[in-house]
Amino acid sequence: MKRTWLVLVLAAVGATPILAAINEVHVVNVQPDVQFHKGGSPADAWLPCEKDTVLKAGDEITCDPDGAVTLAFADNSTVVVRNTTQLRSALSSPRAVW
Repeated sequence: MKRTWLVLVLAAVGATPILAAINEVHVVNVQPDVQFHKGGSPADAWLPCEKDTVLKAGDEITCDPDGAVTLAFADNSTVVVRNTTQLRSALSSPRAVW
């Protein structure tokens, strides 16, 4: 089965209370079968992804051919990931633009 990889970059900016919200992606909708893997856990420790799952830097999700998941970001934007896609979240440091 062919998998498409998409790397999700999360930006870390602001004070500590804001960091938690910005460094998280929330699952707002799931169509089976979607699984997730917490960063740092054993390679075979995939769990069913459910509504309200919180993904952090290093976590992965994978969608089977009929699966789909809608992810919500801190800025209220959303993205739908579906159909044999695997995604790993990453953390990015903020950069000043002058």
